[in-house]
Amino acid sequence: MKRNLIIASAIITLAVVAGCRGSQQNKLIGIWEKIPFSEPTSQSTYWQFFAGEALWVFDLDTTISATDTLNLIKYTYSIDGNIFEIFGEGDYGTAAGDPRGEYWVDELNNDYFKVTKRKHPDGTTDAAYLRIELAKR
Repeated sequence: MKRNLIIASAIITLAVVAGCRGSQQNKLIGIWEKIPFSEPTSQSTYWQFFAGEALWVFDLDTTISATDTLNLIKYTYSIDGNIFEIFGEGDYGTAAGDPRGEYWVDELNNDYFKVTKRKHPDGTTDAAYLRIELAKR
């Protein structure tokens, strides 16, 4: 009897944990606008999350066109609890603007997503504490 109770508790726990991960990914799916830390310009950066863990980061310049994307870069992502990771092809450069790496999820809801970088893809943590804030479009 006690054994059945332990097995049932383990199954329920796994279902809840798996459901939470899916819930996080469901909140991310869609187009998000990066909140700038300076005065807004005519060019905005957007992040589009897809269900298959694909992520596109692109810029739009409204002075040129309302729909033509600039600088489309494709990544993959993973979110599990408070850990959010971005992966991509090619050599990793530590130049500003490369979002690849491991992040801590500060906040995630249906309208707002805030993460803080913990590690670069090469595992180093120097200058890691980059914050990214996104608002659902």
